[in-house]
Amino acid sequence: MNELFAIEPTAFVDHRDLKFLLARFGFSEGRFVAEYPKRWVRLVFDHLSTLPDVERSRAVALLQKYKEDRLLPSGSPYLQEMSWIENAQATKKSGQVADVIVAREHGGIFPTPDVDIEYFHDRGGRTANVLSIAEEYASAASILLRLSHEVAIVDPYIHSRPTKGYQRVIESMATQAAKGKCRSFIIFSLDDGESFDLTEVVVRQFFASVCKLGISVKYVVLRDHGDEDADNHGRFIISAKGAMQFDKGFEEERTPRRRKVSILDSPMHKHLYSQYLEDQLPFDVAYSLTMRS
Repeated sequence: MNELFAIEPTAFVDHRDLKFLLARFGFSEGRFVAEYPKRWVRLVFDHLSTLPDVERSRAVALLQKYKEDRLLPSGSPYLQEMSWIENAQATKKSGQVADVIVAREHGGIFPTPDVDIEYFHDRGGRTANVLSIAEEYASAASILLRLSHEVAIVDPYIHSRPTKGYQRVIESMATQAAKGKCRSFIIFSLDDGESFDLTEVVVRQFFASVCKLGISVKYVVLRDHGDEDADNHGRFIISAKGAMQFDKGFEEERTPRRRKVSILDSPMHKHLYSQYLEDQLPFDVAYSLTMRS
């Protein structure tokens, strides 16, 4: 899930070809196009330069439309003395990209990553098994964290059981976020009537390390009224770009085990986004505090 693919700049012949290819990338698809080399977009333009003006303009418009949320820097070295294919093969071998898509004359095919469709199948999600440690939770959500200016992190049990393990997970996620665009976490928890003695000092100390990374934190405790339609008992990361569900929340486990993480489909994403990031919560706010670096 959320893998990078190196695509040869000459792998398409016109804007329709390019649209067909780019439509199969993005957060909801669980894969992104690597800007490999750094001049990838310019090389695509060069490849399309012989097309008629209208055709070329359509291709340019497609790249401008999709580059924000479907292209990501690869960070992989590119040796000028080697061909694109040789460079890409070396990058794939090192594990920096999941696979390589080459021009038709090289016999390339479009890869389909293996996906577990049995879990969260009712929500149309793509899933992966991750080890229940801070680094793997953060890595699973890294693309969403880097692409989004603001994310909502939802776990009803944070408030009643604040632990060092959860703190490490949030710090790891903040580290990933700081590498991209994200500068704001809104963290939602649930007031279950058995919560620890919450004070402003406790909360500020708990999230101080996240704020030091340049991420502002708004911590919100919700009061549940037992609304059967309220989807507030799942554990999610939500942004304008997409949403993910974490099967067992964001807690590190003393004995790490494999846990399910799923990319949610568009209808569920829109539903959660409207609730948590567009102020349409179906329950009251019991406590709220905003912290900045």
